[in-house]
Amino acid sequence: MKRIRLVLVFAAAFLMAFASAAAAQQVDAVPNVTGMKAADAQQMLTRQGWKTGMEYRTVADPKQDGTVLATRPPAGARVSKQQVVIVVAGKMADQTRVPSVTGKPLAEAQKILVDNKLNAQVTHQPVAEPQRNGVVIGQKIAVGTPLAPGSMVPLVVGRYEAVKVPHVEGMPWLTAQDTLLKAKLKPSVTFQSISDQSKNTIVLKQSVRAGADVPPGTQVEIAVGRYRTTAEILKEIQNKNKQQSNINDPIPADNVK
Repeated sequence: MKRIRLVLVFAAAFLMAFASAAAAQQVDAVPNVTGMKAADAQQMLTRQGWKTGMEYRTVADPKQDGTVLATRPPAGARVSKQQVVIVVAGKMADQTRVPSVTGKPLAEAQKILVDNKLNAQVTHQPVAEPQRNGVVIGQKIAVGTPLAPGSMVPLVVGRYEAVKVPHVEGMPWLTAQDTLLKAKLKPSVTFQSISDQSKNTIVLKQSVRAGADVPPGTQVEIAVGRYRTTAEILKEIQNKNKQQSNINDPIPADNVK
């Protein structure tokens, strides 16, 4: 009787070992769980008899947070179900919110961003006011936007570049205009009657002295000679005097009968 019991024990152990070896030899394709929520993917794999483990990878996209990015072994690989399938899921890094730095000098703005674990990406834009030189005049990501640490925040920084006023007195009118425009200035023309025909259409005077440093777009008035004969000039003066006289003289009252 004792011998029979020993035989039965050995037989049961043999069957268990055989079943375990058979299970170890069972090979199947790893299911594709990419895109699923990590918890759902683990449950599905466990129900199908797979052993699972978890691994997280830092992601910047909120949509990938907690979502399966891949498995190891990859989906479709035929392996033993005794092998552990690692589920790789996304995990958002700790986020920081974009601070307001508009109106700050660039160095101060950069320090504020660094203190918030962010970096500045700088582009420059011409400005007409010297006081805006080197100052942040815009930021392209809205204040309060959550970003992953180390993200770049594009900043627009003012750059004041003064221009020198060219000397245009004595130049022909059109040449003077072109010269001022090329210097990034705005010419404004007035005409002045002259009796010297050689100065006709010549710039007699400019409102801003040559060599002065001014912001781009500054208006420079130029007085241009317009030739008149002596007779035309005298007639023009007489007309002006007459107009002035009419303004100054009292209006005669109507005769009352």
